[in-house]
Amino acid sequence: MVELSQLVGKYVSSAIIHGRESWGGDHKLANRHFKIYREAYCDLCKMGAIGINALKTLTDHESPFVRKVAAYSILPFDTRLGVLILKKVRREPHGIGHNAGITLSEWNKGKLRFPLKHDGKIIYVSSKELVCSLQTEWAKQGEDFGGLYAHKRHGRNTLSHYIRVLREYIRK
Repeated sequence: MVELSQLVGKYVSSAIIHGRESWGGDHKLANRHFKIYREAYCDLCKMGAIGINALKTLTDHESPFVRKVAAYSILPFDTRLGVLILKKVRREPHGIGHNAGITLSEWNKGKLRFPLKHDGKIIYVSSKELVCSLQTEWAKQGEDFGGLYAHKRHGRNTLSHYIRVLREYIRK
């Protein structure tokens, strides 16, 4: 199993290269590094609370590219913090600020999708599907995910919804 520090390092360096190259550089290199940090994100999520907390710490990173990607990454797990960081990054100049604004807008519309590694392939799912799938995985590993997802979105507590969906998912 890859260590936490290796995954975080891969996530950070690839997010920086992806961001830098996306806004005025080599788009093929940007796409390659997008795939690298996307894979690291999926692996961090599968680690449970320790992986999610590692992503949360990256919202304080010096690079606006890392802060923006980390904020997007934690939206399903800590909406309040994710939105707060995206609002701050939105004030950054050039493309990264614009991108953070679009991410916020799409989140508020409920249109954002998140990567999930499933049967060796990466698929994109809603935040609810991501959390339910990960909670099922963590439950199999004995991970306690207790209050990690007790956040509010659009004025309602979604924890009870996640638990209900998780129970339905397990029954299948």
